[in-house]
Amino acid sequence: MTSIGFSFIITKFMHQFFIPLMDIVSKLTIRPVIKLFRLTYILMIFDFFISFYRMYKNRRLNERWKKQLIKSKIIPKPENG
Repeated sequence: MTSIGFSFIITKFMHQFFIPLMDIVSKLTIRPVIKLFRLTYILMIFDFFISFYRMYKNRRLNERWKKQLIKSKIIPKPENG
């Protein structure tokens, strides 16, 4: 179910925002593009280390978002949980 949810979100995002974002980015010079790249790169690495730290500390997968999706009934509750 996770793969279906992620693919839906990615498809929806790409359908709505990709072309307008590419229009904006294509008008930028190289310096703002590099700054944008560096910012997103740092944010992704920061997110990776925080997630990894939480999983290491708890000795299990970080399933916080899954619980929120089940609680809001976006995805069904698993049979064994």
